[in-house]
Amino acid sequence: MTFVLSFVAIVLAMIKIYSWRVWENEAKALAIHALQDTPLAKPSIQRIRRLSTFIFHHASHPWSQHRALVWLLCFTRQFWSSINRSDYMALRFGFITTHQLPLSYDFHNYMIRSMEEEFRDIVGISVPLWIYTICCTILDFHGSHIYFWLSFLPAILILLIGTKLHRVVVNLAVEITEESPYMENQQFKLRDELFWFKKPWLLLRLIQLISFQNALEMATFIWSLWEIKEPSCFMDNNTFLVIRLTFGVVTQFWCSFITFPLYVIITQMGARFKKSVVSENVRNSLSVWKRRVKAKQSTSSSTAALLRTSTSSDSIVDEMHKIDSFSSNSSERSSFKKQNTSFRHLQGNVMQGEDEKFEFPLCVGPVYDSYSDDKKVDYHSDDHDSSDVKDELCLLPS
Repeated sequence: MTFVLSFVAIVLAMIKIYSWRVWENEAKALAIHALQDTPLAKPSIQRIRRLSTFIFHHASHPWSQHRALVWLLCFTRQFWSSINRSDYMALRFGFITTHQLPLSYDFHNYMIRSMEEEFRDIVGISVPLWIYTICCTILDFHGSHIYFWLSFLPAILILLIGTKLHRVVVNLAVEITEESPYMENQQFKLRDELFWFKKPWLLLRLIQLISFQNALEMATFIWSLWEIKEPSCFMDNNTFLVIRLTFGVVTQFWCSFITFPLYVIITQMGARFKKSVVSENVRNSLSVWKRRVKAKQSTSSSTAALLRTSTSSDSIVDEMHKIDSFSSNSSERSSFKKQNTSFRHLQGNVMQGEDEKFEFPLCVGPVYDSYSDDKKVDYHSDDHDSSDVKDELCLLPS
């Protein structure tokens, strides 16, 4: 039953939203004329940017600027006023200028795509809805008439959501009049603060609860009519039964044909646009392009890592060779230093007169003077000059 009512809700919403296609075609035609260098360019731009009808419709009432009475004004407007041409043109212009899109952007297709994606969230039963169903079943004891009182819940939520959506539109119109009293340089201030708790998607959850409650009401009635042959608490009071079914049908139609289309266009006035701002084909192309870029980056990074690894390994081998050569040179220098030290130590011992370690004389004999010519010299003569004989040190043994 939930799927059936969700399907009916989407069909009625599509009928309402597709009726706005005429206004979108008109806006795109004006945008195309504005881009061309023709005499119709300037008037077309002025018609696109004109917000006087929108401001007059939503901000001219005395209650529109009152903090409390404006809610009463918005509550009554949802019964006799919905989205008209001036509202669509103004909200479309505010969305395009805020997000810096071209004036020829197809805002209507964007709303259709966003509604289709949100329909996936509406269809189905989440965990909170299962808990809600269990609580309703447990509390439905004899005499409580819990299903009768719950039949008023969708109507209350629909009136609450419709009032809030109209309040957002009035707030945008009043802000334009306060910032641009002379109707010049009019600009929308789209933001999430316009919605409850800065979360526009909360309204969608409430709409989902409305559809689920109506589906639960219809499923309970069909099940009791089909399975229970005897009189039961579900069918004992015909008045309660008629009121429950009437409220379920009326609220479902109102939610599908009035509230949900209003939600689809007004929730675009938040600070961020949805991913459906581009078509699904473009998103698929972008995702494929992104994967290709990541694959190229991973390939290039792996190649660079291999190059760095090979370079580092070569440098490590060079460093190892340098370390080996340096260690061999240092060992040779250390051995040479040890030999030189032992030689100096040995020479120092000799100079200090440690004769007990060496058994040879320090001198081998006198050295004769080279100027004696052929004369024989008497070695034992006293007249011999001591300067004729020179003493020299003998070479140390190797």
